[in-house]
Amino acid sequence: MKTRFLVSRAMTGVIVLLASMAGSTAWADSVRDAIDAVNQQWTKHYNAKDAAGVAKLYTNDALRLAPDASRVQGRAAIQAQLQKELDDGGQNIKFQTTDLGSDGGLIWEVGNFSVDITQQSSKVTATGNYITVYRKDADGVWRIAVDTWNDAPAK
Repeated sequence: MKTRFLVSRAMTGVIVLLASMAGSTAWADSVRDAIDAVNQQWTKHYNAKDAAGVAKLYTNDALRLAPDASRVQGRAAIQAQLQKELDDGGQNIKFQTTDLGSDGGLIWEVGNFSVDITQQSSKVTATGNYITVYRKDADGVWRIAVDTWNDAPAK
């Protein structure tokens, strides 16, 4: 009788553990899907030279911390900074997420990027690393709250 009880308790524990792991996997997949969707929109708008479209992916109070530049805060200021990047020849941006995590209220993403910069008749491809922090807005949409990156050393 005691053995049957212990086996029953052990099986219950295994079932609970497997169920929680399945829930964690589903949750991790939903986080990945949300960030992939934002990155696809970011890329689409940037490559279409649509600074306003990219800026809508940021929270109203977002921070953008570009290398060798002053911090930019707020969606309108971020849009202006993005427009300058695009006017300066930014195009063909690509992201590759390497790490992703969340505490439920925030998501952080670490990755690599490349972007072509064409000025006059020359084209350079810049590469580097980034970290982006996302926050779910009141409307339930994940938006960028903090965005920063650094360029890889020139080769």
